[in-house]
Amino acid sequence: MINLKKQQGNAVLGALLLLVIVSAISISYYKHLQLQKLQDSAKELGYKLSMLVDGLEKRLSFDESFSTGNYTIKDLINKSCGGNTNYDYLPCGFNLASDIFDGKLIINVTEKKANPQIRLAKIQTSTIGKKNFNSLKYQPLSYLAGRVLKAASSLKAFSGNQYLSAAVKYDLDVNKAIVIANLVVNQNNGNIFLRIDGSNKMQNSLAFNKELNKNNRMIKYLSSITNDNDLNINAKKIYLGNQSAVKGNSNVVVNDLTIHSMGDKPLTSLLNSMPIGSVISYAGTIPPQGYFECNGASFNTATYPKLYAALGSNKLPDLRGVFIRGWDHTRGVDTNRGINSYQNDALQNITGKTARFVATPDGYSSS
Repeated sequence: MINLKKQQGNAVLGALLLLVIVSAISISYYKHLQLQKLQDSAKELGYKLSMLVDGLEKRLSFDESFSTGNYTIKDLINKSCGGNTNYDYLPCGFNLASDIFDGKLIINVTEKKANPQIRLAKIQTSTIGKKNFNSLKYQPLSYLAGRVLKAASSLKAFSGNQYLSAAVKYDLDVNKAIVIANLVVNQNNGNIFLRIDGSNKMQNSLAFNKELNKNNRMIKYLSSITNDNDLNINAKKIYLGNQSAVKGNSNVVVNDLTIHSMGDKPLTSLLNSMPIGSVISYAGTIPPQGYFECNGASFNTATYPKLYAALGSNKLPDLRGVFIRGWDHTRGVDTNRGINSYQNDALQNITGKTARFVATPDGYSSS
């Protein structure tokens, strides 16, 4: 006989075991989702921290009145949005609060003793971690703080790498799970303005990359230059001529210009727009730059391959003492002569009617 009670007991045990397995899988999946959420929050916080660094760099570079002291995020937000400044260093409503961070931090600005024009700034976050809902404090989790640092340092602050003389270095306090950003900003070039967005709004602070050769340094869209020993520029010696329609001498050497209104073509290309092999009339005894005299001389085909391709020969046309005659090119009025060939004088026979003249009292008349 079958023991029904034993079978029922096995079924109950099986159901309980299945329930335990499903519960374990569910708990594991829930923990995975929670961990992923924390990691995403850390990444987002890192990106926002990079934005904060960017905004602080801008104000330190542009605002000479932004002196030493302790500041908050409001000091980088426009007054129209409840901030403390007249400019938009950070967007309205910017904040760092998240489920892993209370949004509180310290911004401290100092000056470098050896050079007051160099500003030093330190941004220090509060503890980054998991919130304890009983104490409302954050339990430090160093791996989350590390992810914040990694995300922040992966974004190169636009200002510091494009048009500001600034640098930032991130550090991590592992025990307290605190991220620290140390900034160095140079105000030496506060009166140099650079337009970067195609608008009429000018933005300042310009510095050369000293690792580049001087011939590879460029200044674009410049509105004013002040003396600066570091840039080796003297504003009084930079001139392109004058504004009185009188030709002036220039001591400024520029690279080849691209003319936007002429189809973005280089200026040298437009100036040399005559096709290779063109013949021009010139009143001087010395050929202009980029031209040979048409004297029948030979030229080096390796040096001038395009001219060779145009002429089909390594000799220049000899046009000394002759008129230029158009190529017949199948018209039929001057047959059997190829292009660049020479023709001696060839007078045609003159035909006409004979005239008879008779004398009249008034002179001569013909018939």
